[in-house]
Amino acid sequence: MRMQTIESSGTSRYIKSFLFGQLFGVIALFVSYIIFAVVVTAIDLPAFALNLLTIVGLGIAGLVSGYFSAKAVGNKGLVIGFISGMIMSLLFLLLSVLLFSCKFNWMLGIKLIVIGICAIFGGIFGVNSKKRHR
Repeated sequence: MRMQTIESSGTSRYIKSFLFGQLFGVIALFVSYIIFAVVVTAIDLPAFALNLLTIVGLGIAGLVSGYFSAKAVGNKGLVIGFISGMIMSLLFLLLSVLLFSCKFNWMLGIKLIVIGICAIFGGIFGVNSKKRHR
């Protein structure tokens, strides 16, 4: 009886793709927040617009995360996007609770749902995007 290692089972490929996707998702979140900060300093916006920009930034992060995770795997875009969205949502929830003592409310729920839905779409787009041939 032969033992199956992590490398031969393909689990390592999924872990790497999720880490890759999360990394690019966080980078996309930071870049979008920097762009939004420049816009907010140039224009006086009401408080609800800041919440909207936060949700848009998280949606972009979820989309990018799902896209790159699914593109790295190459199949099962819906499932990979869903898992990537769950990881990003849990990361966001953990950081919100630990760093900002944020309590769970309807706005936090909306943000988590937006991350998940956008990551699912990102996973679908990632699998269906054309591969570059050099």
